Amino acid sequence: MNRRSAFTLVELLVVIGIIALLIAILMPALNRARQAAIQTACLSNIRQTGMSLLMYVQDNNNYLPRGYYAPPDTAYEGQTYFTWAYVLKVNGYFEAPYKMGECPAMPFVHAEESVNRTYEVFGFHADYSGKLITKLRTPVDRVLLADTVRKELNRASCQFYNNGIISVEPSAVHLRHRGRSTAFFADGHAEAADEDRLRQDDIVAWYTEEGVYRQY
Repeated sequence: MNRRSAFTLVELLVVIGIIALLIAILMPALNRARQAAIQTACLSNIRQTGMSLLMYVQDNNNYLPRGYYAPPDTAYEGQTYFTWAYVLKVNGYFEAPYKMGECPAMPFVHAEESVNRTYEVFGFHADYSGKLITKLRTPVDRVLLADTVRKELNRASCQFYNNGIISVEPSAVHLRHRGRSTAFFADGHAEAADEDRLRQDDIVAWYTEEGVYRQY
């Protein structure tokens, strides 16, 4: 009796069809798992960054740093402006390389760059710039840091406003993690915050994951 040693064309097409079906079923799940892993990594980074921020605040008589400051006189150490991150860096609260200032979903900001640029991947809430942290009501709802981006979407921002406006270009929270932004709160916890959660701190402007700017 002769035995077949190869697939027929029909059998081969059936196998290919089954493989294609399995890929179609598995790819969305794999993509969701990948996005969840990125969000988890970013959440860990913003939590570490936020804890460094709170250590600075404790040593600074409970005053939060300014989100952005351009000195009127001469520049200091070659800097023409200071961000909240730079202040923490020169005071020893950040050490190079600044890996905890990275967001895997925002690869165009690299930890090897200057700290002024690096930590802009997490923007500081400008409404709390220079404020006493002890004066913030319900700290569990007060966002100090969040994923932030400017209107070009290829640049992060050192700070964000409730209404998203900074100078003439919107700088706002970026919902880049499946419709959520990682956020660090004044009570010391971090979470992935959606639109409703952000509104609890009167934040009414953001960029969607697709880069659409919205203001409510």
